[in-house]
Amino acid sequence: MTARDVFLVVFAIPCIVSILLSYLAAKSKRDTQRALCFIGAIFFFWAGLALASDLGFRAWQSIPDAPPEAFNDSGPAAAMLMGWLPATVFCFLIYIMARVPEQILRHTIDD
Repeated sequence: MTARDVFLVVFAIPCIVSILLSYLAAKSKRDTQRALCFIGAIFFFWAGLALASDLGFRAWQSIPDAPPEAFNDSGPAAAMLMGWLPATVFCFLIYIMARVPEQILRHTIDD
């Protein structure tokens, strides 16, 4: 199993959970529930990204004759520190994609 495969397998589940929570946030009627679902979605994406980066680098380092780039551990550190930014953008896009059609239909029906 390559490092990319490890990354994708580990990242798949938190990404799916993040998509579901973002969708639930978009469909929620209460503000507190919407905020909690959205924050949870960002957290799952961020944690999955950091964990998958770390495990991906470890898998890359464990191959025979690993290149020197495999021992540059700045990838997991960057995901840990700055992973919230892509997590927020991703979750916001899912939220908008779930919310906009409903708003368009509501305004079309009301007119």
